[in-house]
Amino acid sequence: MKMALRVSHLVDEWSEFHDKYSRIRATCEKLFNIQLDPELVQSDLEAFRSLRDVLIDNKLVDDTVVLLNKEMNNQKRILVEDASSSSMDIDTGLYPFTDSFHTTTGAVCSGLGIPEHAIETQIGVFSAISVIRKGFLKRI
Repeated sequence: MKMALRVSHLVDEWSEFHDKYSRIRATCEKLFNIQLDPELVQSDLEAFRSLRDVLIDNKLVDDTVVLLNKEMNNQKRILVEDASSSSMDIDTGLYPFTDSFHTTTGAVCSGLGIPEHAIETQIGVFSAISVIRKGFLKRI
């Protein structure tokens, strides 16, 4: 089960964010058989509300799919970098050493919404030392 609050949820209507926060909090309380202190919950919500104001006032959150495609239509070039290896990809990686996202070039399309035909160049870097391999070999 995946439950999450994203930064983009903070710039939605406050009531929508509050509902999502409350649902996740209630699920966690039930799942872990705990009761969060109402003062702590209120403090968290006040902090989120302050953060929300900063994000909205400074226009710090945007729909990156729309933004990147608009820039590409204006003939801008976009550089995308990932520091994870393909052996850490959620689908093709070596479990349990995987990330929770795709780490290959296809992630540019699925994660950022950049169309495949817009990818001009791919540069791969290979490391002679693999942290995953060391961890994997210790387990066998």
